Amino acid sequence: MMIFSNSLAKYEEQVLRDKLAFLGSLKVFSEWGFFLLNKLYFSLDSKKYYFGTTIAKEGDPCTQVFIVKSGYFKVICTCLY
Repeated sequence: MMIFSNSLAKYEEQVLRDKLAFLGSLKVFSEWGFFLLNKLYFSLDSKKYYFGTTIAKEGDPCTQVFIVKSGYFKVICTCLY
């Protein structure tokens, strides 16, 4: 049982390092150190959206920031000149 626990801990540690490396690769967070990236990571919610899902509509109050790790998104807005 101890070997499994150690292997699982090493795996989880590697997953965390990979996720922190991803956040650190984003220009906005590139100068952040491990401590701040770690705090940021644990305050994030990871979500998956299916193709065609509307996440926010124009005029909705801004309550979230989205980081797209993979996939595509489309922004549609009405320009009033």
